[in-house]
Amino acid sequence: MQHLNNGQALANYQATKAFYPASIYKLLLLPSLFDKAPLDTWGQLIPTGSGKMVLSDCVDKMIRLSDNNCGAAVGSWLNWNKVQKQLSAMGLSGTNLATREDKVHTTAGDVSRLLNQWYQSQSGIPAGQFVLSSMQRQIYRKGIQAGSPGCTVYDKVGDLNGYRHDAAIVDCGDVSYSLVIMSKGGSYAQIADLATQINAIMAAG
Repeated sequence: MQHLNNGQALANYQATKAFYPASIYKLLLLPSLFDKAPLDTWGQLIPTGSGKMVLSDCVDKMIRLSDNNCGAAVGSWLNWNKVQKQLSAMGLSGTNLATREDKVHTTAGDVSRLLNQWYQSQSGIPAGQFVLSSMQRQIYRKGIQAGSPGCTVYDKVGDLNGYRHDAAIVDCGDVSYSLVIMSKGGSYAQIADLATQINAIMAAG
């Protein structure tokens, strides 16, 4: 968890522990997506497994609905090796997306770094605002969303084969912070409980 108003790292636990990212990888595509395609080009068609789809629709589906076909399509369109090269250049040394499926991994620290860098430098661009809107409206709301009452939560979950993650920017008005929770065998109730405890401290100032 990191305070975003002053950039001070406030708390972490096993931030460098490697996890299979599940759908959190869709967040890790964003830096390459923003660089390759400004929002005014998102009306173009990209290939998917079932034909072609408008890029903006596919990005919204992969974030808001966690659609796997669109996630894979956007990743392939960006080129996984190029995505990985950019993530490495950003300092996300605990992440590898350009490898065998069973070897793909990331860390809570890397996802936090991505969210923090994005918040500081990318969230003001139109494409960033588009994605934030999709994150705010995503349909899986039992984790950090449920544990942050009275705050606006922009988050993305990852949930597959026992891996259950939630990564968010939490805006409570005067206080904003990022929170990344990654687990194997955890539950959304546990994620919400931890988010509630953190929110009670952060929202209180």
